[in-house]
Amino acid sequence: MRIGIFGGTFDPIHIGHLRAAQEVAEKLALDRVLFIPAGCPPHRCAPRASANHRLAMVKQAVADNPRFEVSDMEIRRAGKSFTVDTLSELARADPFNKLYLIVGSDQIAKIDKWRQPQKISEYARLVVISRPGVKISAVKKKPASPAFRSLGKTLIFLPVSLLDISASNIRSRLRAGREVRYLVPESVIKYLRSHKLYQ
Repeated sequence: MRIGIFGGTFDPIHIGHLRAAQEVAEKLALDRVLFIPAGCPPHRCAPRASANHRLAMVKQAVADNPRFEVSDMEIRRAGKSFTVDTLSELARADPFNKLYLIVGSDQIAKIDKWRQPQKISEYARLVVISRPGVKISAVKKKPASPAFRSLGKTLIFLPVSLLDISASNIRSRLRAGREVRYLVPESVIKYLRSHKLYQ
């Protein structure tokens, strides 16, 4: 199977995440996209919502898409949520699957800070998708770091629709009592309200 791996804090998951995953699945003919909420992200502040809340919201968001699935593997795993560990675990679980790691163009510039970034290509192709403010063309023009060069031919640059939506903005709107309709799925809005998250 051809499987897209889409990790993140998803604090909360929003329409931008879902649209990007859908377009990658279509353009690369993926059989499914596996959403993996980070348990303990190593390179950023702790998420505002608990791991269980974030996992529940992702499940709500993808429930109506047969191509999308959710894994709690990083939440179950102790310690920091390193991408290379996740890919290694997935590759061992089924070595016949072809894995495609979906990463935003804003994150690829930080790949030197990842744990063992040169090993990524042993487990997966790296799919770099466009993000607001960081064009793929700009990423290609930047001087390549050693970690970036080590990925070589495993890199796939894939433009997707640029929906300028951020989880931080959604959290700010919720704190201010403002509407987040059309920024997150309706099922997630119901979950946010019922659990009074980010207020």
